[in-house]
Amino acid sequence: ERRNAEAQGDMDVALVEANAEALFNDPMSWVGGNPEGDVTLVEFLDYKCGFCKRALPEVEALLEQDDNIRVIVKELPILGPESELAARFAISVLDLAGPDAYDSVHVEMMGYDGAITPEYLEEIAGDQDLALEEIVAHMDSDTVTSVIDNNRALAQRLQISGTPTFVMGEQMIRGFVPADAMLEAAAVARQ
Repeated sequence: ERRNAEAQGDMDVALVEANAEALFNDPMSWVGGNPEGDVTLVEFLDYKCGFCKRALPEVEALLEQDDNIRVIVKELPILGPESELAARFAISVLDLAGPDAYDSVHVEMMGYDGAITPEYLEEIAGDQDLALEEIVAHMDSDTVTSVIDNNRALAQRLQISGTPTFVMGEQMIRGFVPADAMLEAAAVARQ
């Protein structure tokens, strides 16, 4: 079993290296934490994923404990139409209203357990003072569709089949992990 884990780890390193540009330098992905951090954590997430929601405070705790980590979010809507709607809204907000507005919307949706509906998105837009009509019109644009298609294709190349999945340095962490495990992964990435 240890040999299988080592083989998977070696394969993950090769996959990350082969896809490094799309993972770490995509201009259409939100970047948080320390933009100049020496280690990058990429999270593939779905706004309807319960374990993704549980991971948000863990990522926040990680950033409180280590201020030299750059975070990139990649929306991977795999859990149905509500996931797709939420991802399109978030990406549209990022593209039109910028990273701060995206961060607020992202945290709001990750903390929300109800149905993601147009009415809910309208409520968020109102709370965040966003231009709802522009954002909604942009949700079905080629730009937003391209981001989602690219994230799905990247996930497929990385053999990611579920959310959350994290990439830290050259390591892939599939599934929910607490902040202390992410800290350990950051230490390994710095070696």
